[in-house]
Amino acid sequence: TPKVLNDYCMGCGACALVCPHHAIQVKGFEFENVLKRYSDSAIRLKAEGKSPVILVFCCQWSEFSALDNPEGILFKRNAVTFEVPCFKALDPVHVVNALRNGFDGVMAVVCSAKDCKLQEGRDTAERNMNVLRDVLKKMGLIERFELYEVSPRDAGKFEERLEDFVRRVSALPPIKPLRMEA
Repeated sequence: TPKVLNDYCMGCGACALVCPHHAIQVKGFEFENVLKRYSDSAIRLKAEGKSPVILVFCCQWSEFSALDNPEGILFKRNAVTFEVPCFKALDPVHVVNALRNGFDGVMAVVCSAKDCKLQEGRDTAERNMNVLRDVLKKMGLIERFELYEVSPRDAGKFEERLEDFVRRVSALPPIKPLRMEA
């Protein structure tokens, strides 16, 4: 049975991301719980006739003040925010699932490399994002994902970046249903 060594745990969630069969999960960020929460948000926004619907994953450790009151910036753009323990815990599977479960676009807002409080393992997170980009390219969904590294020194830039992303996603055709190949 896997066991977290609490004396060494940084609370980033990287162990949960790489643990097969979800044997280790971060409390409050359990895989199925996360999936249900953002899927329910997509269903609710789509039922309200909102379009495009955007999911913004963001790091819980970020000192990014624009997301301190996310409803102010995100609500008028049909976007919802979902905190992850750290960039290292952003599961590429959730990005793909979000796009397949009703979101028109997904933005990941992460700390810049200089501002990251949990540097160890960041290279793994960056490799995960490269794999995610490759998968999204193959699925024809790459234009629907954006990774945005932010710094507390970038005041005011997030709203502009989100607006640009929403505009680009709005111009895309609807996501085609996933076809399973034998």
